Amino acid sequence: MKQEGYLDEKGQPIVKEPVDPVKLARKVSIIALVVLIIIFIIVFLYKKSKNDKCISIENEFAKVAFQIAEDKENLPKLNGDKVTISSDEIKESGKLNREAITIKDDVCKGTVTITKVKGKYVKVTDLTNCNYCTTDKHYTEYGEWTDKEPKDGDYVDVKTTFNYYTFEDYYTEYSDWLEEQDVEKAKDSKLGIYLPKDEDYLPEIPSPGKLIAIEQDIKNTYSYRDKQWLFYKYPNNNYSAYSNEPVPGYAYKDEYSRISSEPTDWTPNYPDEKEYRTIDEADGYRWYKEVNGKKVYWKSGKYYPTKPGKGYKQDTSKVVPVYSYTDDLYRYYNGIERDYGGFDSEPSENYPYRDDETMEYTTWSAYEDESSLNDSNRSYREERINVNSRYRIKYRITSVLHLENYMNKNDFEKATGKTLEEMTKAPNVILKTKYQYRYRKVK
Repeated sequence: MKQEGYLDEKGQPIVKEPVDPVKLARKVSIIALVVLIIIFIIVFLYKKSKNDKCISIENEFAKVAFQIAEDKENLPKLNGDKVTISSDEIKESGKLNREAITIKDDVCKGTVTITKVKGKYVKVTDLTNCNYCTTDKHYTEYGEWTDKEPKDGDYVDVKTTFNYYTFEDYYTEYSDWLEEQDVEKAKDSKLGIYLPKDEDYLPEIPSPGKLIAIEQDIKNTYSYRDKQWLFYKYPNNNYSAYSNEPVPGYAYKDEYSRISSEPTDWTPNYPDEKEYRTIDEADGYRWYKEVNGKKVYWKSGKYYPTKPGKGYKQDTSKVVPVYSYTDDLYRYYNGIERDYGGFDSEPSENYPYRDDETMEYTTWSAYEDESSLNDSNRSYREERINVNSRYRIKYRITSVLHLENYMNKNDFEKATGKTLEEMTKAPNVILKTKYQYRYRKVK
């Protein structure tokens, strides 16, 4: 129902709409909410400003206290150690900015406790005479102990307790000796030794043990081969070069001068058969390397019985027979026969003359622990050295914890009969440190 009120300019009564209570309540609620938000923001900013001021003062004291401890070489040396720098020390240092630690008319006082935790320093400032930043006014009481580690800016108390293990180190037996080709050519970056290519050769560590080091024992072994020649009894320079066929101008063939030619390269072409020729046959394959995902064949796909180099793979899709041969070679002569003896490395009384063109090597000897090379055989003997390796493992077995419970520093030192520092330096001792924390929150 419309209400009539005052008259308008034309003398007509002004009709007013009735007030909707729902809309009115909504408007009042919105205004109240805005006011509350503004108040909340003002209170939040006020509290933040006060808290920032308190943290700034705490940090100022902590910074100066840390400098004092550094200058006096008084910082905690061991994990769990604490050092408290008194208010008087901080004041007498003259390093504090008076304005930075003043709230209204109160000039703050404070002590700083520095605790070494896991190699780092946790610094906590206790403020007095500091208006609303006085620690007991600014923070609640400490909470319960927890394992949760502190973050920068946390007001935290640290409790450090200790226990310890002892340990013994042992060695496994040595592995078998491995030859040089079975050992890596580059040192292991962590262990600093040349490991076997197949690590199954390493001794096993007993299951309770923990690897400490792998030790490599190295020794040289020696193998040799000798140069040999045909020696002959009678000097006669009227001899031909070596040949597999009679040489014109020379009447006689010296049967005892026989040597073998170097083997020819492998080829699919079957050679001519000769009475002085020995022919060998083998399966020939193509060999390739993979380069950028493509096969690159050795010598454009030449067939060969053995791997032509490192990194090549055998293409088994096709195989052809390949051949190589050697020829028996002889010298032909005029006049008296030289009368060759057998192959030898040195002349003898009966065969004093050496035929230099007949030189050949003996096969390599087995490897021995001692070198056989000396001044008497150096002219014809060659030696090769194999670096042999064997391995043993150093491993550690630890005891169970010696103390039934973790203890604070004083109780720990009483229980062990040694100071904490002595225990850290004691042989065969592993010191165990446990940290717990309790926090004070801003009121």
